[in-house]
Amino acid sequence: MLTYKIDNEIYLSLPRPEIDSTALFKLINDSRNELMPWLPWVLKIKSIADERETLKRNAQSLDTVSSLNLVIWYKNEIVGSISLKNWDKKNNKKIEIGYWLGTEFTGKGIIHRSLKGVCDLAFNKFEVHKIEIYVASDNHASNQIPKNAGFYLDAKLRDHALLFGRFHDENLWSLLKHEWRNQ
Repeated sequence: MLTYKIDNEIYLSLPRPEIDSTALFKLINDSRNELMPWLPWVLKIKSIADERETLKRNAQSLDTVSSLNLVIWYKNEIVGSISLKNWDKKNNKKIEIGYWLGTEFTGKGIIHRSLKGVCDLAFNKFEVHKIEIYVASDNHASNQIPKNAGFYLDAKLRDHALLFGRFHDENLWSLLKHEWRNQ
């Protein structure tokens, strides 16, 4: 299993669809009420088989080098996922980060530390210039993640995300490579 160590409690790994789908599905299912307002894909994950197929599809995106989906492990337990996606490698050298965490694991600094680790990976291994994070403006908890990690609020994008038949404003957070070095 390919892993990326964040600290003594947290590491990231490429998902293993046949092995990790059960734990990820349970985590999604147990956190469904908290995840669903912000992540429409949660509705599509109705079974372990659905999660397994999603993991397999995500693994195929590694071939195109446009995204990298990683499982977050905390104290040797799967607790969520973080991804690098929409990599604009040739033109603007920027990438987006998305993340989610099982409800029972919030408030422990796991996403904050995972985000810092993924930023290090993106800036130093993938040599991106800019990292962006889009968060629904009314998702207050998720907006604290980039804010506390030193990202800048670049814009509030009006009616930018359609979530369950209702448009939401989204905040665009960003961090530049030279700003990362100064943290």
